[in-house]
Amino acid sequence: LAGDRNGSAVESLIMEVNCYKLSENRSFRDAAPAALEAVVELAFAGREGKGACAQGLVKAIARWKPLLAKLLSSGAAADERFAVDALEELSTTRPPLNEPDVFALALQKLYEHDVLSDEGILAWGASST
Repeated sequence: LAGDRNGSAVESLIMEVNCYKLSENRSFRDAAPAALEAVVELAFAGREGKGACAQGLVKAIARWKPLLAKLLSSGAAADERFAVDALEELSTTRPPLNEPDVFALALQKLYEHDVLSDEGILAWGASST
């Protein structure tokens, strides 16, 4: 969040996440929940209503897409399902994401901006039943 406020380059944050991954022997998947939480926080900050939320999501996804793409770079449906699981977990405590139509809107915008694939969303759907 601080990187957004101070205008840091997305590439700088990607480098920091990469350093974290290497120094802590982690995977990019480990950083995905925190990144999604930050994007959601930025997207919905001070916004009310579905239209304003959609606009905030589009803006946040556009800015942070390179980071999200890096964290989900394997393209594996399992990694994307993990990301949607993390988003679903956030939806239990984060208004307005806890409203079903806003959660669906978040999935839609992540899909439309090629952050999530249909295989990843379908894998999440299949695991939720």
